[in-house]
Amino acid sequence: WAIPGRDNQHSRNLAKLRRHGIMREHRRDAVPYFFTRFTPCQVDSPCNFPTIRLTCGRAQSGLGCAWLVTEEQMRTLSRYSWLIVCCASLLAGCELFPHFGGAKNEKVEKEPLPGAPGKYNIRVSQFIFFHDVPINANLPIFKDLSNLREQVYRDLRLPPSDTLISVYLFEDKARYEKFMHAKHPELPDRRAFFVAQARRMGGVEELMVYTYLGDRIHQDLRHELTHAILHSTLKNVPIWLDEGLAEYFEIPTVQNGFNAAHLDQLRKPAVRLDLERLERLELVNQMTPAEYRESWAWVHLMLRTSPQAKQALLSYLQDLRTNPNPGPLRPRLATAFASPEGALQSHLAELERRVPRGATAKR
Repeated sequence: WAIPGRDNQHSRNLAKLRRHGIMREHRRDAVPYFFTRFTPCQVDSPCNFPTIRLTCGRAQSGLGCAWLVTEEQMRTLSRYSWLIVCCASLLAGCELFPHFGGAKNEKVEKEPLPGAPGKYNIRVSQFIFFHDVPINANLPIFKDLSNLREQVYRDLRLPPSDTLISVYLFEDKARYEKFMHAKHPELPDRRAFFVAQARRMGGVEELMVYTYLGDRIHQDLRHELTHAILHSTLKNVPIWLDEGLAEYFEIPTVQNGFNAAHLDQLRKPAVRLDLERLERLELVNQMTPAEYRESWAWVHLMLRTSPQAKQALLSYLQDLRTNPNPGPLRPRLATAFASPEGALQSHLAELERRVPRGATAKR
């Protein structure tokens, strides 16, 4: 771009800095939690630095490489930093208080990821759906997902966030898996993923959902977008609670979070419920289907029984807005129930009495 009152050499310098400042992912490893650190290196030579990634609510970090700039180039950048800040402020001001309307096709500022769908896009509330095949923006699913956002914020008493969430809808499973294996080889095979990635220059994390146009896309999008909505407004979400809330809100609203398939499994005699054990889990590979089911059950207990139990959850979520580690939730729930595990067993027994024997729900 041109700098008023300066020759074009300065423009070329800044353009060169932008090219050299682009971060490229290299590979991923497990490292500690929320931070981004740069290690100095020579121009055009790769250097490793840890970046943080949350995958479906779990801490997952990446080991990346970047092309950093020389001291002389950095001085050039610093000289014009006032201009960059001013331009960024003006551009940001245009979207500072966006109106979240219905689904619509529009040109968006955000560029899609290389290799990901991006020929078309649909803006729905807080979400931008990128896709390569034409999709009708008036489909009922988009209205439902807009309502999901309002439901999560309303039911959990959380302040709405205007952080954009990018949703990449692949045309089919083969294209989706090819991209995921290349972009995120460390992830297991799943129908859909939520990823929160630290931005190059810091600030709010980039929130992304990946999935494909399959027969369970509605359920998958409700689940993964619940993760994204939570992480757009909370500092952190414990893995069990993150999955429990996503399991609860993936169910159509009219069912009040009830999952008959989970209930069938949880009512088997061998099942042992233990919230204290769940709260000790920290890694994604510790979450088996049994943990997903139990996490759903605890969330259903807190949201669908007594006001005291619901308040224990809501106050915990409020603390997570400012404190990424507010401690365990069980002591708060113990103020509502003398024995939380006993209360959950009774709640599940009551749910079982309300539904016809053999009723199931897909998962």
